[in-house]
Amino acid sequence: MLAPVLLLPVVAYVFLLVGFPLIMAFVYSLSNVTVGNPDFRIVGFKNFVDEVGDPVFRKSLLNTAVFTFASIGLVLVLSNILAEALMREFRAKWLIRFLIMMPWTTPIALGTIGYLWVLDSVFSPLDWLLRTWGLLGSPHALFGPASNMYWLGRPGLAMMMRIKIVVRRRVHLLARPVAILTTRIYVPMRFRLHPLGRPALSHFFLKLSAAAFAR
Repeated sequence: MLAPVLLLPVVAYVFLLVGFPLIMAFVYSLSNVTVGNPDFRIVGFKNFVDEVGDPVFRKSLLNTAVFTFASIGLVLVLSNILAEALMREFRAKWLIRFLIMMPWTTPIALGTIGYLWVLDSVFSPLDWLLRTWGLLGSPHALFGPASNMYWLGRPGLAMMMRIKIVVRRRVHLLARPVAILTTRIYVPMRFRLHPLGRPALSHFFLKLSAAAFAR
């Protein structure tokens, strides 16, 4: 009887912190409550029907789906490629490992400042390199006559850069090729698909999907 008593505060805390707001969000979604209108009246699925009929919502949903599946797919593929590559012996392997782990140890704020500079619409070093190589800024350039690419100012380029940034961090933070490498080296083959490992694998995919959708 002591164990349930000791777990009760934790269960109550989790319910009040996560469960109650989740229930209220579901109830509010079926009502006419807004920030400026505290009146409460159940309207059923009218809010959902209105959102589905909104072209902006459909466009946002499509962008979210493209971003999520593209980023998850690239993270899984690239993490396995890195793990397979690191299983082989080659010169300067320590340097490659250092470069792989460096984004994991770099503060997010510092990485954000770096990306803001790299993707700047005027002072981007990528644009400077493309102009130097003759791929941008001339009438017959591959990427057009404009002097800048405006990476975050065009919908297609903005989506590509956003996926690239997330994949760059998630390959090391969520997929962790080093963890995959360690599993393949030290875990016997018969344990890799053991039933006890399936919930952990499912949790990994759920966490990765939730992290992608959260962005």
